[in-house]
Amino acid sequence: IIAVFIFTFGALTYRYLVRSRTFDDIIKPALKAGFRLPLNYFYGLFSNPEKISIDIGFLNYQKIVQLRNDALGKGLIDDSEQVEAPATLTHNNKKMDIKIRLKGDRTDHLLGEKWSFRIKVEGEDSFMGMTRFSIHAPARREYIFEWLFHQFLKKEGLPSLDYDFIEVALNGK
Repeated sequence: IIAVFIFTFGALTYRYLVRSRTFDDIIKPALKAGFRLPLNYFYGLFSNPEKISIDIGFLNYQKIVQLRNDALGKGLIDDSEQVEAPATLTHNNKKMDIKIRLKGDRTDHLLGEKWSFRIKVEGEDSFMGMTRFSIHAPARREYIFEWLFHQFLKKEGLPSLDYDFIEVALNGK
């Protein structure tokens, strides 16, 4: 019975995958990509992402920390208690004034060392062409999978977000 099952499975696999365009269009490229995976890992170690630095004054940072702690205690981020703190964003040695606040409704954006923020650029400046944007840890958006989703949307001509990975230093950390 096992031999018949294996033979039938092999025959169906050959008929529907190997002889079809599915094998050439999907399976072969996936196998080739799989062999490149270790090499891509090492390329990633030497990547050089965009870097920004955000500096928030001590008292304003303490207000944000207090709001975070209150939100963690309640289990949600209350919009009525949100405070936009003035700060400075530095990118490519260019400083710009910003307003920064905690982002999100749920406290998953506040866990760990990497919190999520919503940022508004003040005045006539813009950061990468944006005057409003959000930053959050890659884990909050399923790492690279959300980025891939938006790339597929762009490729199909559908509305999508400008989405990129950057390195952020908050008050030097």
